[in-house]
Amino acid sequence: MKKTLYFDTSAVVKEFSREIGSDLIDKLTTKAREGIIQIVSSVWAINESIAVIDRKFRKGELNQIEVQTIIATFAERVKSSSETSNFRFAYLDHKIVSESRFLINELHISPDDALHLYTCWSCDCQYFVIHDKKIVSNLKSQEYQDFEIVDLGNEQDRINLESKLEL
Repeated sequence: MKKTLYFDTSAVVKEFSREIGSDLIDKLTTKAREGIIQIVSSVWAINESIAVIDRKFRKGELNQIEVQTIIATFAERVKSSSETSNFRFAYLDHKIVSESRFLINELHISPDDALHLYTCWSCDCQYFVIHDKKIVSNLKSQEYQDFEIVDLGNEQDRINLESKLEL
C-alpha cells in the first residue's frame, strides 16, 4: 500500500518556491508523479497557497508566467483529484469543519490549521508535512499515534522521512 503524506499549505508552497525543505518536497512530488506515494492536501490549501503566491508576485519574487504555471498546476491536480490519485485535494465538508473545531481549543491552533490537521486524520495519512515552528511545537507536545509529524524546518525530520520513504 502506498504511503500517504498530508501537505500543509507551508509544504504545498515549497513546491513552487525555493525555501528550506523545498528539496525534500521536490523528491516527494516526483515520487507522487511516479505513483509511489500519494500526497493529500485540502482544497483550502489552494486558497492559502494562492495568497502566498500573490504576495510573492507583488514582491517581485515570481513573474506572471510562473504564477500562471502554478495556478494551472493546481487546476490540473484538482481536476484529476480522487481518493486514489497521486495528488489528492480533499474537499471541505461539514464534518471536517465541525469536527476540527475541538482542535482549536485543545491544541491552541488557528481554524485553518485545525482544518488541515483534521483533514490529515480523516484521509488516513501516515505523515503530516509542515513548516511552522509554533504548530509543530504544539503538535509534537501531544501524543499522535495515527501519523508522524514532519517539520520541514528540522533537518533531522527531513532526513528521517527520506530514509523511511527510501528517497
